[in-house]
Amino acid sequence: MRRTIVILLLILSQCYVNAQITTKRWCGSVNAEYSFGLVGYAHDYGYKSVGVAASYGLLLNDNYFVGVGIKPNYVFSDDDFDGYFQPVYGEFKYESLPNINQFFYSGVARLGFSPIKQTGLYAHLGGGMNYKKWDFGVGVSYQYTKFKENTFDGDRYEIEYNMVFATISVGYSF
Repeated sequence: MRRTIVILLLILSQCYVNAQITTKRWCGSVNAEYSFGLVGYAHDYGYKSVGVAASYGLLLNDNYFVGVGIKPNYVFSDDDFDGYFQPVYGEFKYESLPNINQFFYSGVARLGFSPIKQTGLYAHLGGGMNYKKWDFGVGVSYQYTKFKENTFDGDRYEIEYNMVFATISVGYSF
């Protein structure tokens, strides 16, 4: 999985994006995110998630960003299991050019894996409005994991969770 992410990032960073590249620079963002179960198991059991997504990478031109990031977050429910996730991901972002009032819109895609504590695949697709360096976003996040559970007779087994969340975020770009 790590090899796939690294290869994807290398390919994206070498893509010919725009003949009018005006600037290449390193930059990043930090976003506080709140998520709630959208469909299926995450919705039925009232799952929620709070976390911080931090990304750093290369702005290829005025519009396209490719980078890597980490999102420590805690997934919890009143009626079911909870756990700490820390996905490491590759990120691709598109940002429009700002208008005269410094407003612009953006879209983001992330794909990664949570390698510690609660392991599993992570993905996020979102968009939002930006004002100067502030980001306000919405999106859909996916987290896969397995929780271990004991039965009444002492047997231990794993339950697979495919959790789909609606996500809202506020962040700052630097």
